[in-house]
Amino acid sequence: MLVVAERKASQLRSIAVAIPAAVFCAHRDVHLHRCDGATEVSRNPFTPTDDQRRLVRTMAGFGVPHDDIALVTKCSPPTLRKWFRHELDVATIEANARVAQTLYQQATTPGNIAATIFWLKARAGWREKHAIEVTGRDGAPLPAPQLIIERRIIDPGRGPEPSVIEGRCE
Repeated sequence: MLVVAERKASQLRSIAVAIPAAVFCAHRDVHLHRCDGATEVSRNPFTPTDDQRRLVRTMAGFGVPHDDIALVTKCSPPTLRKWFRHELDVATIEANARVAQTLYQQATTPGNIAATIFWLKARAGWREKHAIEVTGRDGAPLPAPQLIIERRIIDPGRGPEPSVIEGRCE
């Protein structure tokens, strides 16, 4: 009897399954192989259905990770990438195009100012001006910078005398 555990790939641990005359393990992506070192078990080749292709395209367009899509379609992540490469590549592009179309329709419809502003900033290169202007008192221009030199005169009559270091310099 064969027991198959369907779990998320990150949660699936090595599960031993007893089959007459051999022991098989189900590892990360529910891929069966013999644990006694013998050759891999033959299995039916994977053949994707149209429903699976639509499901993969939809889930990939929503941004679902490939490991999760593989779990739902009951195949390993490498098998998913092999048989659904086109769907995985095109789904995000199509989803972004549909969102852009909706945003465009919203931006060109009177009354939706936020969508219009977003479109112009993101697509037309518009930006808000952030200028900081510094002025002097009452809006007058700032005076030119002045360099103030302070001169300190040491009066020998005030304060303690600096100590003298005696010695020879070699």
